[in-house]
Amino acid sequence: MSLIHKPHDKFFKETLSDLQTAQDFLQNYLPRELLEFMDLETIALQKDSFIEKELEETFSDLLFQTKINHKDGYLYLLFEHKSYPSPKIALQLLKYMLNIWEQKTTDQPTAKLPVIIPLVVYHGKARWNSPVKLSGLIEDYDQLPLAVASCLPDFSYLLYNISHYSNADIKGSVKLQIFLKLLRDILEQDYTVFLKTLEESIMAFNQLENQGNGLEYFETFIRYIMNARNDLEFQTVY
Repeated sequence: MSLIHKPHDKFFKETLSDLQTAQDFLQNYLPRELLEFMDLETIALQKDSFIEKELEETFSDLLFQTKINHKDGYLYLLFEHKSYPSPKIALQLLKYMLNIWEQKTTDQPTAKLPVIIPLVVYHGKARWNSPVKLSGLIEDYDQLPLAVASCLPDFSYLLYNISHYSNADIKGSVKLQIFLKLLRDILEQDYTVFLKTLEESIMAFNQLENQGNGLEYFETFIRYIMNARNDLEFQTVY
C-alpha cells in the first residue's frame, strides 16, 4: 500500500466532504439553539481552503454554505490534527473568517457580510487550553472598561474535543461513528485501546456493506490507519 501524505487531512476531508455525513455530524453536534435557525437540507460544500501552506501539515478545513436564519451563511470547520492545541486558535480563525468575507465581498461588492459560524475539531491527547473566545487572547480583557471593550472584535467558536468523547458521546450514522471513534483513538498510545476500536470499527462496516459507498469508505479507512500509525501490521487489519 502506497504512503499517503497528510493522512489526517485526507481522512477528515474524504469523510466530511460527503454531505450526508456532514449533515449527520452537524445535526447531532451543533447546539439545539443554533440548529433552530439552520436549514441543513440546503448545505453545500465550498471548494475553497484558507489554510496557509506552512500550516497544512497540522490543519485542515472545510467550508459549507447553508441557510442560517433564512439567509445564505457559512459553517467553517477547522480540524487541528496535532497532538497538542495551538495557543491562539481564535486569532487564526479570525484571519480565516476575514479571508472568507473578503472573498465574498469581491464576488458581491454591495452585499452585506454573511454569517460565519466557526467550529474546531481536535483529537490530540494534550489538554485543550486555548481560549474559545477571541477576547480570551486580549490582555486583561475582563478588566477593560466597557467603552474600551466595545471597540474590540470578539466571537466564540464551537470546540469538538474528540479525544474526550466516550462511546456514549458518539452519535449518528454508522459511518459517522466509525469516523469519530477512529479520530479519537488514532493517536492513542495504548495499543490495546486502539486495537479494540479498530476491531469494533471493522465489525461496524458490516452494516455499510449494502450502502453504495460502503466499500469505498472502507478503503479510505484502511489507507488512513495504515498511514497514520507506524505500529500497525498489515495482518492485523486483514
